Amino acid sequence: MPPTDEQQLIIDHDPSHNGRVLAGPGTGKSRTCINLCRRLLTENPELGVRLITFTRAASSELAEQMDDPRLAQIKPSTIHSFALSILLNNPDRSRLPLSLRIADSWEMYLIRSNLARRIRVQGFNKVTKRTIEKFEREMSAQWESLDPDFVLESDLDPLARNAYVGLWDIHRTIYGYTLLAEIPFRAGNLIEDFGFDNDDIDLLVVDEYQDLNIADIRLINLINSHDVSILAIGDDDQSIYSFRMAAPEGILRFPEEFDHCDDYELTISWRCGSSILEAATSMIETVPGRIRKPRLRQLDANRIGSFSYLRFPNQITEAAGVAGIIESRLRDGIEPGNIAILVRSRVNDWADLLIPELQNRDISIIDTERILSFLNDPIIRQQYLRLNYLYQ
Repeated sequence: MPPTDEQQLIIDHDPSHNGRVLAGPGTGKSRTCINLCRRLLTENPELGVRLITFTRAASSELAEQMDDPRLAQIKPSTIHSFALSILLNNPDRSRLPLSLRIADSWEMYLIRSNLARRIRVQGFNKVTKRTIEKFEREMSAQWESLDPDFVLESDLDPLARNAYVGLWDIHRTIYGYTLLAEIPFRAGNLIEDFGFDNDDIDLLVVDEYQDLNIADIRLINLINSHDVSILAIGDDDQSIYSFRMAAPEGILRFPEEFDHCDDYELTISWRCGSSILEAATSMIETVPGRIRKPRLRQLDANRIGSFSYLRFPNQITEAAGVAGIIESRLRDGIEPGNIAILVRSRVNDWADLLIPELQNRDISIIDTERILSFLNDPIIRQQYLRLNYLYQ
């Protein structure tokens, strides 16, 4: 289908300007972004265009859609890998351990446990691994949240925060690790202190902008100050990373923070019908302080769709009910890949309830997290480290 008038405005965006795209779910923002890149590189193959997003899944999804040879030079990446490339290009200025090793989930468990124990020895008896994890996230966001109402752990106990910072700095020097979360603000510090050697980026397209925290946005702003235009794409109604100090304010403030900003909106959903849009919008509009704006409209060709609200007396009966719905859909010929289950709390807790119910109905389950659990087993890790040492 040809682009809508809203999409065409974005496709025609001037790459010398900054820009913001506020796009609701299913409005075709990824396809529109790719069409913009295709137009720009067709008109000027020498133009430096980079595309970054927040999650690896989103980055992979964008990469799969960029099968046009004209887009071969664009390799979508996450903001963390983009920031890491800046640090690796300036190893003497990065202020990171010389042998860069990003701690994985298994090592982070050990690090947090050890730091919590050491801080408790200093008299901070209430500090736990969870406290350490909060300090990590807040430190990586420069001890500030975009949400003015968010209460920081570091503000509740500033003395414990100071003890953490001092101990963590010594700890990471001794053990030589780097936190994934700290990479964007380290890259920002490097650019602020030494500048940005930009010889290949004219336009930086930042998808899922609403998921960025203050340190991420500072990095983008510093890059913008070195003659790189920024096109921010996101949806202030989909900001779900408050635990890492992100908030809708980040993308809402974009026109104030970036000069010469062209503003765009995508308001037509290609994915959902009117009944689903009505249910979702009615819920979103109950959020306190949400800015009033036009509702999403369905594309004329969309089916109305269906929405149901079911209530269960407890989690056990809810898991059984969800499994029953899935069984019914599969029996009707729906492909498993077209069924999604969204949960509001910890996925593993729900999986423990739901998987037995599905197995009881002879529905095959593949646990994609199993390999991570396998690699996080302490005995297996110890054997791996021993073999690695022997073969060095």
